[in-house]
Amino acid sequence: MKIQNGGEQMIEYDRLKKKWSDENVVFNNTVFYPKIIKPKCFCMQYSEWLIWEDGGGYSAPGFFDTFKDALALLRFRAMSFVLAGIAESEEYWKDVEFYLNQIEKSKRTKYQKFINKFDATLKDSNITLEKTTLLITKFNDLFSIQEPYVEIPVWGSIIDILKFKDNYEKLCDNKQIKRTTKEGFYKEHPDVYKKDIEENQLKKLIDTNTFNEENKAHMKAARNFLYQLRSEDIFPDDIFP
Repeated sequence: MKIQNGGEQMIEYDRLKKKWSDENVVFNNTVFYPKIIKPKCFCMQYSEWLIWEDGGGYSAPGFFDTFKDALALLRFRAMSFVLAGIAESEEYWKDVEFYLNQIEKSKRTKYQKFINKFDATLKDSNITLEKTTLLITKFNDLFSIQEPYVEIPVWGSIIDILKFKDNYEKLCDNKQIKRTTKEGFYKEHPDVYKKDIEENQLKKLIDTNTFNEENKAHMKAARNFLYQLRSEDIFPDDIFP
């Protein structure tokens, strides 16, 4: 593991903490804005159960320039959210240490050890997909088994996000197009027809393993489809630039 010197470590660590610990980072950061995703970016499907009065949650694909940014979202935003629930705290979006001190020692140790390992990786100047996968897997083991919870059900490339069952099943298929055509809906809604045809073509690219991130038409179809997956209750258009 290649580690930066102490000063560089803390500067980078503090930068990541400032960027990703904001309670509104999910909403005000373009990481969850599919229309600007780039080829070869690192992707995570981020699922979070929120403690609303009536309960609820959301799941959305996120797109990151680096492994380090993806991990920092989990370290500074997601862990804070889940540990607040574990500590049964009425205060949210504090540093994780604030909640660790409220959790009994017998339960606290496993979280502290994992956080220490997480921090060591964030200070590593060479974070690989393998290291990222190990941390996300362990993160899911620890933080997706209680309420509130955060889980990363799939991560990797754009095609991994597109193939994720919950996303893939939303793609428009041939049967849906034929049924909607027969009903005459497309005549009054040509914009919907255009969208459904594009989704159907994207589905064929996925099914035939011919989707190519370097192909502008393929990426345009992926962006448009992934954009539709956002819950507009959680990600209204006016929160993005």
